[in-house]
Amino acid sequence: MNIFQQFFAYLRLREAVRKADEAYQQTGKRHYVMPSFGGDRKLLVMDRSNFRILKRKGYITHKALVHDMMLESFYFTPHRDGSGWLTDKDRRRKVRQYFSWYAAETKAAKERKKMAKKRKNEEKKNGTVQCKK
Repeated sequence: MNIFQQFFAYLRLREAVRKADEAYQQTGKRHYVMPSFGGDRKLLVMDRSNFRILKRKGYITHKALVHDMMLESFYFTPHRDGSGWLTDKDRRRKVRQYFSWYAAETKAAKERKKMAKKRKNEEKKNGTVQCKK
């Protein structure tokens, strides 16, 4: 990941953390900064109730727990009573986790684009066109 990608990723994380902190100030509920599901390298800010709604609709596996959400998140706010906040050491670890995820998603997106281009060239070469459903 080059320096510009890393800076862009940092800005994206900083904005998501700011939104999570604002939501925490408004509602008092714990909010989590989570990776998106579609491979688009976006971040979601959600609380427990939204997590359960996404689970019910099938976007998240039914085996997932709120504890798993805490482990997979890149940032989370404290509980309503102020306990359970991230220490500086944990926060640095979560930021490294985020950059690692972002680099892997970037690499996967490049690979998908490369494979799509290869498939398109093969179809053009063979004279066949596949219909998308």
